[in-house]
Amino acid sequence: MRVSHHKTNKFALQAILVRYFMSISVGVLKRCIEEARKSTFDVKIGCVIFKGNNIISSAYNQIRSCSAISIKHRKWANSLHAEQAAILNAGDWNKLKGCSMLVMKVSKTKEILSNAKPCEFCEATIRYVGIKNVYYTNEDGEIVKL
Repeated sequence: MRVSHHKTNKFALQAILVRYFMSISVGVLKRCIEEARKSTFDVKIGCVIFKGNNIISSAYNQIRSCSAISIKHRKWANSLHAEQAAILNAGDWNKLKGCSMLVMKVSKTKEILSNAKPCEFCEATIRYVGIKNVYYTNEDGEIVKL
């Protein structure tokens, strides 16, 4: 099921939640979409780390500033994946043990897009800090568990 954020109301979001991923609240889903919308990239990715209904940390893909890297390569060398940023924003990694993570990709028109599966490096980092469940949008725009 593909979901368009700007056409989706609270009740539609709840129906999607019940059908596909009972363990993620509407608040977590909305926060993830809001985070993705903050990104300045063409492909906007948001991430939320949560435990139950409590949001522990959230972030979006972004560019870090680093004057040591040449301007020509700065855009790619300093990109920070949403998953990495959310983990860093959490501060104390001990509080991430047993948490869940949601990663979503949205377009400039706020439509949920396909495949926000974490890369291998992000997957390794997620395992390292002890996040238990990872959910992401797949090729069909559905939210699935990693």
